[in-house]
Amino acid sequence: MAIDVRGDVAGGVSGGCVEADAHARAIRAVTTGIAERVEYGPGGELGGISLTCGGRIELLVERVDESTFPGLAELCEAVAAGKPATAAVTVTDGASPAQRLGQRCTIAGGRLFGIPLHDDMLRVEFGSVPRMLILGSTPHVAAMAAMGSFLGFAVTVCDQRPVFTTRARFPGANEVVVARPAEFLDSEIRHGRVDDRTVVLVMTHADGVDVEVLQRALAGDQVLGFVGALGSAATAQRRREELRRRGVGEPALRMLVSPVGLGAAGRLPQEVAVSVAAQLVAGGHAQTGGAERVLGPTGAMLLQG
Repeated sequence: MAIDVRGDVAGGVSGGCVEADAHARAIRAVTTGIAERVEYGPGGELGGISLTCGGRIELLVERVDESTFPGLAELCEAVAAGKPATAAVTVTDGASPAQRLGQRCTIAGGRLFGIPLHDDMLRVEFGSVPRMLILGSTPHVAAMAAMGSFLGFAVTVCDQRPVFTTRARFPGANEVVVARPAEFLDSEIRHGRVDDRTVVLVMTHADGVDVEVLQRALAGDQVLGFVGALGSAATAQRRREELRRRGVGEPALRMLVSPVGLGAAGRLPQEVAVSVAAQLVAGGHAQTGGAERVLGPTGAMLLQG
């Protein structure tokens, strides 16, 4: 949570239970330059400052500027570029100057600013933004690109038809590429631009193109975070049979989620995008909201809970 000198707020620290008090403390820190640690927990009088969820939050409230935050500009530059960086701060008062509350270590651009990093510092690691590659150029792709961006992915849309593959049609995408989808995916894999967080969604609505892309996504040594394909259960089964015929093994086929989206997927592009997004979020954890992730025989996710 950040508060500027005008009192404007970005972000938050809870569901809203303690924001007003944290804001007041932040304004005081900006004015006085004095840092403090504050802990919030459950209990207290009705209407008082407490966490209704029953948890506990401990905050370090401090003024941040270039004089108190060594490497701040370099950190911002690295994060904006999607490059690895580390921000760390001491949250306890120790005997040595390096252990005083609010002492900072910043690592960005291969350089260290401030004090050396040590184990008892509060540390935030920034990494590259995970990618979402959507193959196709339909209204479903446009809705999914907007949803992917909302979820924090760097979204690339690729299709081989220039008239349909334009930035105007996909404002939610970070990148729009006109190329054969399978060749584009192959290039991204060969050049190391995908990793185990990358989401690949096949939405071309052309069986031949879909199978070609899926074969490349599943048949290599690379490990992708998620491979999904839009289509009916019958289409999904037909694709699997064709992929088997092309030599894709069962372990690789088990990576394929098709039909993609939760079982109650809608028909409108926006409904399908929400369904796929829910599946991606749920798939990031063994359990989500008491629902256990189970893959059905087609690779579609079933939620049991």
